Amino acid sequence: MSGWARTVEGWAVNLDGSDARRFSLPRLELRSSPRGWQGLWFASDGSRRERPPDVRESLSAAKAAAYALAGLVEPALAAG
Repeated sequence: MSGWARTVEGWAVNLDGSDARRFSLPRLELRSSPRGWQGLWFASDGSRRERPPDVRESLSAAKAAAYALAGLVEPALAAG
């Protein structure tokens, strides 16, 4: 699996292993906002789920929460 890549709005990882600088499904994104990191999960079927931003959350915690949102609780990958 490819690691997290920097995007204009924050960070992203493609769960198909492709380079996250290009959009591919399934995908996790973290978008920066004044209220903290917002987690987005784009499923293989094109559906989307989101998690509200939390200003108290570190980037590492936001990555772990994004995996949890996708149902992929894998702390070793979240640290990437």
